[in-house]
Amino acid sequence: MSRHLYLLSILSFLFGTLAFWLQMKGLLFAILVVLWAYSLFFTLKDVDKKIALCSFLVTFFSFLLGRIFIDTLFPGFESDYTIEVDNRDTYSQRAIYFVLYSLILSLIGLSIGYLSAKKANKSNRIENPLYLSRIRTISKRLTYFFFLFVLLVTYEKIKYIWDNGYLNYYLTYKESLPHIFYTLSASYKFSFFIFLSTFPSKKEAKPLIWLYLIEACIQLLSGQRGAFITPVLFIIIYFFVRNSLSPQDSWIGKKGKIALVVTIPVLCAFLFLVMLLRGGDETGKFDLLTLFVNFFYQLGGSEVIIGYAYDFKPIVPEDQWYSLGPLIRFFQYNPIAHLFGIEPIEFQSIEMATKGHELGSFITYRIDPSRYLAGGNVASSYVAELWLDFGYIGILIGNFIYGRILASISFLSKPNIWKTTILFIMLFRIISAPRASFAFFITDCLSFSFIIMILYMLGRCKDIPHYIPNK
Repeated sequence: MSRHLYLLSILSFLFGTLAFWLQMKGLLFAILVVLWAYSLFFTLKDVDKKIALCSFLVTFFSFLLGRIFIDTLFPGFESDYTIEVDNRDTYSQRAIYFVLYSLILSLIGLSIGYLSAKKANKSNRIENPLYLSRIRTISKRLTYFFFLFVLLVTYEKIKYIWDNGYLNYYLTYKESLPHIFYTLSASYKFSFFIFLSTFPSKKEAKPLIWLYLIEACIQLLSGQRGAFITPVLFIIIYFFVRNSLSPQDSWIGKKGKIALVVTIPVLCAFLFLVMLLRGGDETGKFDLLTLFVNFFYQLGGSEVIIGYAYDFKPIVPEDQWYSLGPLIRFFQYNPIAHLFGIEPIEFQSIEMATKGHELGSFITYRIDPSRYLAGGNVASSYVAELWLDFGYIGILIGNFIYGRILASISFLSKPNIWKTTILFIMLFRIISAPRASFAFFITDCLSFSFIIMILYMLGRCKDIPHYIPNK
């Protein structure tokens, strides 16, 4: 199937480019759907190993294809529940062709990057079981400890949103707890990822995984669906990865996979209700199918970011690098810079929209300044950022990089703690990239909390050899 996907990618590029040049919307849509569907079919043939790519394709559809798919197959569809303005016709006709073509290029780059990755040669050494055990114990204890601060910070956020409203959180929220609490809370996911990277037994991992999922459910009380969806999706990926590594110790069996498929429509409907409730809208009369379709219609509107990026390119400030925005802001406004009195640009400010290397803020400010200044934001999309910064080749290369990283997840075998931890951190960000910035997968790895935690654990394990000969 790999050879077929290669061939389909090449043909999609040739015919997609021709269709874009001739402005053949129907052909562009057909190529996009066929390429996405075959890529998904490719992953389902060995889903335990290819779950990372499969999950990315699901979020790619959810964020970027959902509304296009519904609009094309069901012309005139109108959402009774969506609070957003219908953006289907707010960018130019030429931009519609561009959106479809850029998504085709994204899937081509992703597929080629994934298929071109090669498994590393077998090493003549393995990680010391005593070293693994020490790291596992330390990371487990730290995760329990950090979880207390996660609860405090999350409670503060939820209370603020309930008292002041969802949008006001992005406008007027100020930290009221000691700063160290937020640092320790942010460290929680890193210690958890390190713990999972030691490949603990199912019995040992289960309590921490339940805590992680409970925290994700609590986040729903704030109305932030992404804080729930991404952790849940990550745990699903982890279960499938462990399945591929230990088939005899099944982490998710056939019944579990069936239950997962059956649960998806109910979960999507529920998440759409969360969106309505956080905006104070009436839920009205509804059924499961209506809510399920509306979920994809509302969530799948991130393609408008790509369309607006195409139309707004002539007025985009020349000194802005949107795909590298998180990296630029990290180096400009990190904790060391804070010691010298350098303060970050405030989000939802005009300065952030025009000088902050933040595409979502720029586009929201351009299309609806009052909405932006009231706390609204259409978010970003890595596809639009890559094109604005580096053109069509940027879309291909950026997705090629994503494909290589996703392939690395399928090549995991024996524990390699630090490599696996970094891959998990990157994966966590990449699966939400269709509605986020490209470089977030790098900035999390540069976090001071993460670096300090690694140094601390290395210090605690300095008396134990990291590797032993592989007999």
